[in-house]
Amino acid sequence: MSGMTISQQGINELIGSESLRLKAYQDQGKVWTIGYGHTGHINGVPIGAGMTITKDQADTILRGKLKEFENAVNSSVKVPLSQNQFDALVSLAYNIGGGAFSRSNIPKYLNSGDFQKAADTILEFNKSRQNGEPRPSFNKGLFNRRVREREMFLGGQKVDAPMPENQFPLYDNLNIEPKPLSQPSIPVNLGEQLASAFTPPTTNNGFENYFNPMNSEFEALNQFEPEQPKISNRQKYQQQLADAFGIAPQVGNGLPDYIGDMVRSIYDQTA
Repeated sequence: MSGMTISQQGINELIGSESLRLKAYQDQGKVWTIGYGHTGHINGVPIGAGMTITKDQADTILRGKLKEFENAVNSSVKVPLSQNQFDALVSLAYNIGGGAFSRSNIPKYLNSGDFQKAADTILEFNKSRQNGEPRPSFNKGLFNRRVREREMFLGGQKVDAPMPENQFPLYDNLNIEPKPLSQPSIPVNLGEQLASAFTPPTTNNGFENYFNPMNSEFEALNQFEPEQPKISNRQKYQQQLADAFGIAPQVGNGLPDYIGDMVRSIYDQTA
């Protein structure tokens, strides 16, 4: 087949996966990159530390590069593709390289009519060299991108994508097979089940026998009044003398001070 071009929706998806960087940086494989994942040269100058570009330049580079990967898909795939299938394959080729795409099994499966096998094969491109490692290893970010491209290829159909084997190198050393995570099934009537679980029982079972005495204890406690503070003899005598003189004891006046001294004397004699 020939002549297809990536749609604007496909470009938007690709841009979302690549991200825009206007200053050169080293990717996980220590390769100098700029713009929308562009590597190599700009106007004959190798990408390196300190290089910067504008967004317009990044957009121009992207449009120029897309033609290369559109040609890679058009030249290697000989059967008709839908627009979403073509967009997904161009996004994949943009990321792994046009040559790598053409040499992969994806065009072979497509040309033989096995579109499902081709879609599943997209997930296999999930490894990259990270932090200068000599061999590529599983990259969760790449795997997530492959899942999105597979869904795009299948027309937006979300299909459970199997995680690749040996994605956790530590398990290889421990000889332990990682168990797949299972999603617990939640009943539709969960709210009703919870409500019924906390509804007081109508039968005279063990729970009722436990809670009823407890409630009785709480009701009995509610009937008690707070204990009144005890009044000492000294306080009682002082109040009687204050009442007799018609003066409430206050700090600083002479008479209450005198009454206080007298009360202390009486208290000391009667204690």
